[in-house]
Amino acid sequence: MNNNYYSGNIKLRVPQSLHMALTLKAESEGTSVNQLCLMYLSASLASNHHLGTDELNHRLNNLALLSLSDDVLFAKLKQLNDEVNLLVPHLLDDLKNIYVKKKSIPQNYFELLRFLYPISQSDSPNETFPWLNIPTVKIVLSSTNNTHIDINNVKKILSEHDNNISVSYGDYDFYIPSIKQRLPCELAVTIDIYYPFDTIQQNAMDIKKQLISSFSNSSFNITIRPCYLCHKTRYLLLDSYPELFK
Repeated sequence: MNNNYYSGNIKLRVPQSLHMALTLKAESEGTSVNQLCLMYLSASLASNHHLGTDELNHRLNNLALLSLSDDVLFAKLKQLNDEVNLLVPHLLDDLKNIYVKKKSIPQNYFELLRFLYPISQSDSPNETFPWLNIPTVKIVLSSTNNTHIDINNVKKILSEHDNNISVSYGDYDFYIPSIKQRLPCELAVTIDIYYPFDTIQQNAMDIKKQLISSFSNSSFNITIRPCYLCHKTRYLLLDSYPELFK
């Protein structure tokens, strides 16, 4: 059912003691009772039925830890990607309705939406819409004996994929907030992959084979790991609701 069917207004009777407790809690946190209730309700829903930002990060971390083979990783990642795709129309409806009323996405609404959808805030101060975090994979080439990796050599080996990858020093997993880089710069190279999801497995496996053939000795590990790419929801909204931007 379309989100427009719902007004967004709910009248709820609660015991006076609960009303008082919510009011005191809201005052202590510097927010309104309405916003506090929204956060509690959203968090409860997210823990049971939704795929919010933290839940996506948790699922990606589990995939990285528990997938025993590349085939298992890709199969489970497809399931996760399908779940995200099912949420996209609902996210766009919510963003459209907020934008029509507010002409921007307030911070408190962004925090609420994070409970329900896998989104992250743009690092541009001029961007009012969030990014959508889309599951994908990357390839990490890491040294096992402190051998320096020549990033230009990696780029040369993978030159046929130039338009669909980016190569950078470091080994990082942004779905683990406390860990931004596992190895010093020159001891690891990460290959981010931008192929469409339906071709990601074949292209990732081709890239891994090319790296294995070029770095075949035991001084290097080459692994495919889950990650996410950030897509601008502004562009998704523009496709679905072009009238918003006229």
